[in-house]
Parts: sequence; C-alpha cells; structure tokens
Amino acid sequence: MHVKEESFKLSGLNNLKSNKRRLFLIQLLLLFLFQGCNQGNAPDSILSGFWIPKKYLMSNGESKDVYGHISFGKNQWSVVFFILDEEGNPTSGSAEGGEFMLENDYLTFWHYYNFADISKGTSGNLNKTIYKEDQRQKELCRIEIDEDILVIYFPSGNAMIFSKST
Repeated sequence: MHVKEESFKLSGLNNLKSNKRRLFLIQLLLLFLFQGCNQGNAPDSILSGFWIPKKYLMSNGESKDVYGHISFGKNQWSVVFFILDEEGNPTSGSAEGGEFMLENDYLTFWHYYNFADISKGTSGNLNKTIYKEDQRQKELCRIEIDEDILVIYFPSGNAMIFSKST
C-alpha cells in the first residue's frame, strides 16, 4: 500500500513537471516566432514590444488565469496564450496574428491566421485558419493603457489584462 501511494505521488509530481516543461518549451518557441514581429518597431508606439497577459475576464463575470505573450511591432501583432485551470494546466488557448492600427483608445486587429481551441474547449477539435487577403477578419477593440498596464476589451464582451514585459 505504501509503495502504491508513493508511486501515485511521484506520478502526480511528474505530470506537474511535464506540464511545466511543455509550457517552457512552448514559451521558447513563441519567443523565437515573435522575434520577427518585434523587429522594426516604431520607437514612439505605446504598444511596441511584449505584453504578458494577467487575467482573462469573461463576459459572464468569470475571471481566468492566462499564460503567454502578445507582441506588437511597427504594424504587426502576434499573440499566443493559454487559459489555465485551477492547478495551472492549460485547458484551451489561441495563436493569432496579423496587422493592427491604433487610433486614440481603439485598436483594430486584422487577423491573418488563427490556431485555437477556445471555442471548442478540450474536445480536440482545433480551429486552424489562414485568411486570404480578401477574407481577413477585422476586430475593433476598445483599449485602456495606464503606464505598464494594457486592457483590451473585445467585441465578445470579454477582456484581457496585460502588463508590459520587462
């Protein structure tokens, strides 16, 4: 009985380490992918650089922990994030990117690609889309920026809070 308990504890610890290892590898991949997006930044752009998501606020009042990055270059953006469960394991996520335009307190995203399981949950069905030039999705979002905090209010009623990466 004692051996089975220890084996179970070690198995749970190995799963936790494995999940953290996967997240670390994904983060390294994201940093490599984002390098190209961050080149040629306009130095005076308030959005330029990397932002770290802190909370995903759902329109129904729920708040979710989130892990990943959003990056803004001169006129390009990319985001990869994972919504986490109570144990810190990813339950769903998204990788998207394209061009953006900032005017006053509105941020317009044009989506060039999307890889997500946000709408499908953990069903295993993933949205994998590369938009042709005439079919790119436009998304107008209100934003708030206060020093190193960025809040993006999406048309869905959801919002995401980011802090500036240092």
